[in-house]
Order: sequence, then structure tokens, then C-alpha cells
Amino acid sequence: MFGELLLQALDRKQWLPSQLAQSLGISVRQLAGWLAGQRDGLDADQLSRLAVALDIDLATLSAAAGRPGVSATPRPLVVGISGASCSGKSWLAEQIHAQLEGRSQIVDLDGYYRETAEVARLEHGHDNPASIDAHLALADLARLKSGQDANLPVYDYEAQRVVGYRRCEARPLILVEGLFVFADPELRAAFDIKIWVEAGEDLRWSRRIDRDTSRRQLKVEEIEARYERDVLPGYRKYIRPLREHADIIVCNNGHDVTVIPLIAKLLGGQNL
Repeated sequence: MFGELLLQALDRKQWLPSQLAQSLGISVRQLAGWLAGQRDGLDADQLSRLAVALDIDLATLSAAAGRPGVSATPRPLVVGISGASCSGKSWLAEQIHAQLEGRSQIVDLDGYYRETAEVARLEHGHDNPASIDAHLALADLARLKSGQDANLPVYDYEAQRVVGYRRCEARPLILVEGLFVFADPELRAAFDIKIWVEAGEDLRWSRRIDRDTSRRQLKVEEIEARYERDVLPGYRKYIRPLREHADIIVCNNGHDVTVIPLIAKLLGGQNL
């Protein structure tokens, strides 16, 4: 019964066993034993992580594993924040995070960019959703959703590669922000609320000039060339259509957005 339940869930999600093993941080051999119905070494923590990764009710999974005493723990609220480059995705995530005083974490999807050689072969490079390793992001998100800490990759924009990892502790609210947060169907399905940040094209352009000249030491000519070659066409082809998936649209055209009511909504109307 236990192994059959896991196999059915894998088939439903169209996952390979190796993908599930990676998301759980276990060996494929150990997972193979569970799929065969073995329950050696299966503890409450692993049951909880299995339930989150495979979207199985924990009580049902626990009963099938012969552990009916295992009870569910509250899952964190997971919020996806997307929009065009320089629309204010990071700004909104940081505003919400600052209001919650240690009760939230930010996951930057830019950390999951693939190797430079792979990205270079894609149309519009980093402005193509295929430049993101969504399966790896899902694996880390599954750990956070199950209450486990995760080592999140840190991306260096000048070097165009991952340069290290940061320890991210699970929190009641997880904010995932990036260009392609809504692009992958499985990743999109992991969010309880999806927010799109909207800003005018001229304002996004001026923000990009300010950011890339001051923080990334790029020349205006370089910024303009990449913007015309990749950023703008990539946005129109790949990113703008993702707006339709948003539950909430926030306008960020240079005016302060009152974030406290939004935070209250994200947390189900709790008193902040």
C-alpha cells in the first residue's frame, strides 16, 4: 500500500524517482526500498517531506506507512512574485520581508540560472525561461515547505555563475521572486498566491540604467545593446504572457505601494 501510494504520486507528477530522491536529500537506493514497500529508517520528518513533495495528505501517507500517530505540521504560505526586469520584484519581496520581523524568507530564482555555456545557446539567453533550473528550485522549495532548512545558491551577475550557497531556514512565509517564477507549471503550482509587479516600460528602462551602471559597473552602450537584443524581446515573448497567472497585480510606477494590507492578505488577515 505504501509503495503503491508513492508510485501513483510519482506518476501523477510525472517525476522520475531520481528527481524525488534529490528533492528529499536521500539516495535513490533508499527511495527504491520505499517504493518496494519497505519502511526501514522512515521517520516522521521524512514522511512530512514526502507528503509535501508529492502533494499527499500526511495523515493518508502516515497510515499507509504504518505510522498513524504522525500528525501534520502547518505548512508555510508560499508566495510567488514575478514581473518584468526592473519592475520591482525584489523591492516588493524585501518590503514584505521587512514587515514580518523574522517570519519570512526570500528565495531568489536567479540563483538557479544554468551554466553560462548552456544559457548562451538559448534564444535571448538569460531572458529565456529555459535558462532556469526549475527542478533544482523545486527541490529546495520542497525542503522549505516541509520545514527543513535549505542551502540556496548565490548567483554573481558579473561572473554569471553561482559563487556559493547561503543557509536558508524555513519560515511561515516563503517569498519566491524572479522573472520566471510562473514559467514552469510545477513551480507555479507550488504557490499559494501569485503576485505580478507591473511598471511602465520607460520606468523599467531608467531603473535598469541606474542599477547596471552603479551596481554592475556596465557602460550605457552595453546596457542598451543587451536590452534591445535580449531583454525587451525576451520579455515580450516569454515573460509578459505569464501575467495571466497572477492572483494579484501590484502597480509600481514610482509611487510608494502600501504593503501592509497586502501582507495582511497574504497571511490570511492576521493582525500584524
